[in-house]
Amino acid sequence: MKRTGEKRSGITALSLCIVLLFLLMPGLSWGLGVTAQVDKTTLSLQDSLYLKVIVNGGKADPDMSVIRDFKVFPRGTSSSYQYINGQSENKTIYQFLLVPQAEGELTIPPIPVQIKGQAFFTQPITVRVTDQVVDPDQVRPLFAQADVLADTLFAGQQTVYTVKFFTSRSLGGLGFEARPEFKGLTAKSFESEKSYTLNVKDQPYRVTQLDYLIIPPAPGSYTIDPVGFIAKVRVAAGQDPFFDSFFNDSIFSAGQYKQVRVRSNPVHIEVSPLPEYTGDTPFSGLIGTFDIQVQIDKTRLKVGDSATLSIRVNGTGNIMDAGLPPMDLTGLGFKIYDDTPADDIQLTPAGYQGTRTFKKALVAVEPGRYRMDRLEMVYFDVAEKSYRTIAGPVIQLDVEADASPSAPVAMPDAPLQPDKVIKQEVSLLNNDILDIREGLFVLEDIRPLTPVTFLFLLFFPGLVFLLLKGILVFQKKEVSRDKRMQDKSKRCLKLAAKSGTRDETFLAHLYTALVAAILAKGKQVGEAVTVKETQTILSRAGAGEPKIREMIDLLQTIESIRFGNRKIDEHSAGRLFSRVKKALKTLGCLVAAVLITAGAPEPVQATVAGQYTDAVEHYKAGRFYEAARSFEAIANQPTRNPYLYYNIGNAYLKAEDIGRAILWYERARLMAPNKPDLVYNLAHANTLVKDRADPTVDYLELLFFWDRLVGVKTIQYTAVLLSLLFFVWAGVRTVRRQTVFSGTGLILAVLLFLGVSLSGLNYYKQTFRKTAVIIAEQVDVRSGTTGSATPLFTLNAGTLVRVEERRGEYMKIAFSKERIGWVHSNDAGIVQQIND
Repeated sequence: MKRTGEKRSGITALSLCIVLLFLLMPGLSWGLGVTAQVDKTTLSLQDSLYLKVIVNGGKADPDMSVIRDFKVFPRGTSSSYQYINGQSENKTIYQFLLVPQAEGELTIPPIPVQIKGQAFFTQPITVRVTDQVVDPDQVRPLFAQADVLADTLFAGQQTVYTVKFFTSRSLGGLGFEARPEFKGLTAKSFESEKSYTLNVKDQPYRVTQLDYLIIPPAPGSYTIDPVGFIAKVRVAAGQDPFFDSFFNDSIFSAGQYKQVRVRSNPVHIEVSPLPEYTGDTPFSGLIGTFDIQVQIDKTRLKVGDSATLSIRVNGTGNIMDAGLPPMDLTGLGFKIYDDTPADDIQLTPAGYQGTRTFKKALVAVEPGRYRMDRLEMVYFDVAEKSYRTIAGPVIQLDVEADASPSAPVAMPDAPLQPDKVIKQEVSLLNNDILDIREGLFVLEDIRPLTPVTFLFLLFFPGLVFLLLKGILVFQKKEVSRDKRMQDKSKRCLKLAAKSGTRDETFLAHLYTALVAAILAKGKQVGEAVTVKETQTILSRAGAGEPKIREMIDLLQTIESIRFGNRKIDEHSAGRLFSRVKKALKTLGCLVAAVLITAGAPEPVQATVAGQYTDAVEHYKAGRFYEAARSFEAIANQPTRNPYLYYNIGNAYLKAEDIGRAILWYERARLMAPNKPDLVYNLAHANTLVKDRADPTVDYLELLFFWDRLVGVKTIQYTAVLLSLLFFVWAGVRTVRRQTVFSGTGLILAVLLFLGVSLSGLNYYKQTFRKTAVIIAEQVDVRSGTTGSATPLFTLNAGTLVRVEERRGEYMKIAFSKERIGWVHSNDAGIVQQIND
């Protein structure tokens, strides 16, 4: 009995093992292995084939780097799992597109595959590649062709490379096998491809064309390799069952298309060096076809006036490399200022074409008769294969003396400081600060809005409803003729200020404003007046004979410019605008117009341009005190511009006047707090200040930290824009009887509150929280407002202090909580006190 129980226990254990093994068998594969299959073994050099690597036993990593005779492109992976009659099969299929690289008997070598740590290899496959088209029905209707506009070039000469794909079949897609490669060439593709229909041997083809501009940088032989295209061509359903799983992918059209490879022909280019140039005028480096135009807006001017010299180089070729032709302007009685070149260049089927314009501002400083020689430029003409010289005309300039008191007076060249001091300063600071800003934009008056104008613009949208009611009340009343014409005069003057001196409507607005003001005095309505009508109207209005002659002269001047095809430069237009504005003011028509245009920048006057040019010359010559004072004279005219203040600070810093340098840097930072040049130079100047205040926390500054990142004018216009958006939103919601302060309305209200708060903070800081900079080399801060008061402590140049109170010629300043006292106004400059 005992042995029988043991035997039964063994049988039971064996049975359990067999059952357990049977249950685990579905999770095991009967065998691991890998095979390779291709869809064809004979093909042309223009064709391609598909390769499947089938892995039994799960996922693997086929090493395709062993294939050398074909380019390999992955085309996706698919997996399947089956369990039949107790056996499982886990299969993964890797698909590849193979493109032959040569003719002959090519071999796909055994492909190594790692499966669960074991190495397996596919069987080798031999493929025959011929130069004949094996499948003419699918390949002949498709072909590619490449060409160049010119295959014999000079180094630097541009040409256009074109590749075209022709098809007479319906395609499901078209793309590059690989992008064209331009080895050793500079290439730029055109913005878009072209598509059109073309008949080839009485067969209509759809053509896709791509163009590239290419420029050979050096002589030699260049070859542009064939460009390969991959096209999806429609095939009959079920024609290619071998790859049904691949073409059923959503990328392709459910088995209705098959990919076909098409290659273009190679293109060869021969590039020759440019012939040796032996001329006297320097070679410009331009290659192509060019011409030059040289013009000056006026040849007769007075001392202090300016003229604009324009040099235009236009043509086909490397126009973007055009530089200013060599020109010698020494000996002319002018100050010269270079403007930034302006480009109008396009990429066309013939290559780069366009115009590059150079401008110089010539400010007359000495009377006389001057001759400007011809400007010459040498370029290489690719059509004639030789160097050509193009030139502008000879220009004669007549400068008359200006007897007016405002004419600029030549300043002596002797520096105000000793030469030795200036030389020491230059060697010390030239590498420490960034240079001044040059350009006429420095002379533009870009001051912030005045409080009255800002409040008017801010609350104007909220007053629209009240104004509409006012219009309804007074709409029945007839407006008098003189009032209508006065309003028209103000409106046209405003439009002239907004249009700018270069706008075509500038003169028309000026003329209409002047005519409307004259007719308003006669209580008449019209569009024009004659000389006799002007005399009659103004005489009856009580105007004197000089005023009548001035009005007639203004009308005739504007008419002669408008209808006589005369050009007017910016400075002359500015003077004409000022004359008309002054004339309208005397007629009593400028009350509202002055308020509206108060914030608009005035055109730069010629005398100011002359002063600015002199200041720049002083700075470049090392006469920094003279440069600073010349810049300051422009700022006191007044002109509010952060770049002008930055230049003043630079000049004083170069002259080692630390106090005035920091003062003007701080004034510039009020208008443009985030300019990198300004921030850098101010930080450098602060390192030279001897006094260091104890760090304190200003919670008001901390709360509104962003007003140190954004200029005052930007904050003002942002607040005005937010006010407009909010009240437009409120009006729309009110008309629709919807809640205003919900969603968007609440967000706009919060943003408007922040904008108004920042603007109010800036006004408060500039009005009630003034700061000052010590400009004296060293100053005693005293206990009272007399020179005999007790000295409390000493401050040095460049120290920034807060102004607590002003009393006569003294101001009470605070350097810290414990250090407060009085200094003379000549020893400190208030940052916010400039052209207020």
